[in-house]
Amino acid sequence: LYPVRFTPQDLDVNLSPRKFRIAMEEILNAEGVPIRQWQRMPTPLDNRFRLKHGYGKGCPWSCPHASAKGVEYRAQDYPETLKVLDDYSTISGIWPPNGLELMEYYIAAFEKAFENLDAVIELASKIEDQKFKVPVIYGV
Repeated sequence: LYPVRFTPQDLDVNLSPRKFRIAMEEILNAEGVPIRQWQRMPTPLDNRFRLKHGYGKGCPWSCPHASAKGVEYRAQDYPETLKVLDDYSTISGIWPPNGLELMEYYIAAFEKAFENLDAVIELASKIEDQKFKVPVIYGV
């Protein structure tokens, strides 16, 4: 994975990082760059933690020696992780060694996107505000 961080404030663009990232992903994908958000939620909000399944029979949350019995996992407890989820994407689906031709192609796509920042801003302005939501757990 090749991580990419989108920080609209560095460009004096008044958009949320999440909207800017989503718009850039759409534009770069249209240009042939396989970019997407790699992680969609903080790891502690994964069902293994939230449902406290652990190592079977609820360990470590229900073990007699556990100190984690009262632990709860809430999205707001991970502000830095939520920030990363807002502004990071990854170029994926490519494996080293990557030739110079491919890297130049990706660079040209990024340059094209940044040269057309007005189009990125327009697209981003049409994206609904999205706050991180804990995924629905089916069957629970």
